[in-house]
Amino acid sequence: MQYLIGLEIPKNYKSNVLALRESYNFKSTEPHINIISPKMLPDDDSFVSSLIKVCNNIKPFTVNILNIQTFDNKIIYQKIESNSLLKIRNLIIDNLYLTNNKSLYKPNFIIYQKKFLNQHKLLKIKKIAQYYLPANNSYLINSIVVYEQKHKNKPFKPYIQINLNK
Repeated sequence: MQYLIGLEIPKNYKSNVLALRESYNFKSTEPHINIISPKMLPDDDSFVSSLIKVCNNIKPFTVNILNIQTFDNKIIYQKIESNSLLKIRNLIIDNLYLTNNKSLYKPNFIIYQKKFLNQHKLLKIKKIAQYYLPANNSYLINSIVVYEQKHKNKPFKPYIQINLNK
């Protein structure tokens, strides 16, 4: 099995992203902000107890949802900004003894992804996304979610939600 650590996005964003994906037949892991990728985590859930201890020392924090961008003509994503998120990610990496180049991390959530997407369709989906997923919104994060992928090439599903220390 594979795992990733992430954040849920607001319900209104999530439902709009899922509706957009559905209309373009894109089935994937539910929309989330990735904190720790599967490549960095073990193939079992042995890290979860350590993650719970880390989360017990983290206060709720705010993230800002920024503009929609594209990458490599196949990914549409929404940029996320949060100094707290970067610090928390580094704290998790250090406390779970994970190895990674911390400076390469750019918080975001993927709206749509397709291997072969023509420029016209990409821009059309991006325009629709910009209408339904406005930028410059902030929201409070109260928990961190571990997602699990039970079978290769299947979507990750929420495995455990860990509340932050209030």
